[in-house]
Amino acid sequence: MSLISGFARQEATLERKTGNDGFGKPTYSAPETIKVRKDPGKGVRRSSTGTDVAVETTYLTEATVSVQDKLDGSEVRRVEEIIAKNGVRLGCEAAV
Repeated sequence: MSLISGFARQEATLERKTGNDGFGKPTYSAPETIKVRKDPGKGVRRSSTGTDVAVETTYLTEATVSVQDKLDGSEVRRVEEIIAKNGVRLGCEAAV
């Protein structure tokens, strides 16, 4: 059991962005349920590019999540990978 799986006892619905339709609107995969740890609370977080991003909920998960995917129906605005000292990916922190 990894560090994240020990804390991820809640569930969230993940819809992965698959592209755009003919009108330029995003299209998404079928919803899937993933294990997460939700940290509700509004605030501002700094992204890996150095820009400030307003967030309402932060999700900690072992699943692979990308910016513009949807978690619980809200678009993901920021993703930070969590990497162990030995270089192994443990999961990510995604903010919506």
